Amino acid sequence: MYYVKSKIKDLEINIEIEDNVYTKCNECGREISIDLFEHFDSGCDLCSTVCFCSECSKKMKKLNK
Repeated sequence: MYYVKSKIKDLEINIEIEDNVYTKCNECGREISIDLFEHFDSGCDLCSTVCFCSECSKKMKKLNK
């Protein structure tokens, strides 16, 4: 199980990372939902992986043709 931990004054909050994981598009900054299990299965890690929203992915594919 993965989780994030945050302390607000004297209250500590632990939130399990499972289904509702989000990141920001590396190009436009839009918030996008990701599947961590899919990323780990493909060999990605949390430190070196960047994600792109569908619109920016489409733009990048057009530029690379």
